Amino acid sequence: MGKLREDGLILNPRWHNGPFAGIHLGGAMQYNGVKVENPLMTVSVATNPAQNETIGIGTKTYTFKNSGAAGDQINLGATAALTTAAIIAKINLDNMGNTDVSDSPMCAAYPLGSTTLILLVDNVAHNATESPAWINDGAKVVEDQYWINEIPQHWLIDTNYFAVDPVNDTDAKPIKLTERNAGTYQNFLY
Repeated sequence: MGKLREDGLILNPRWHNGPFAGIHLGGAMQYNGVKVENPLMTVSVATNPAQNETIGIGTKTYTFKNSGAAGDQINLGATAALTTAAIIAKINLDNMGNTDVSDSPMCAAYPLGSTTLILLVDNVAHNATESPAWINDGAKVVEDQYWINEIPQHWLIDTNYFAVDPVNDTDAKPIKLTERNAGTYQNFLY
């Protein structure tokens, strides 16, 4: 989910009402990158955190627990990849289920090409400078790329980010999207 092929096809079946709605595609996006409507950033789980270490988004702080996580706690996985999945699940649970926006990270989380990378999409801001700060836990769960308003060219061709790996992503079936405003500067897929 959330992967972008180098030729512009999106693998997210909810593209039309998802965080990438409004991406403007130019004829040379593989060279110039892709502008996005809402800011995004990537976070990397370099190594598995220890119990009671914390991370944060804006005013929200999450504490890692070995088991029995409740509230603003996240269960640690046996591996960094499993912890990454738990972080994604918790951020999305808070974002989708929290009606108190003052205490919500107000961003959605998605897996990327690497099993330890998280894509965060700010669901509120339209300018990267308005996005909430990411608070690292030291050197374990850290900001990989800061908030930006585009998917840069090197992300598009790197299988750790958006590009599809033809060997490991053989089951990926791109969805054909409708092109709107073809041939103009307002060209995008929906």
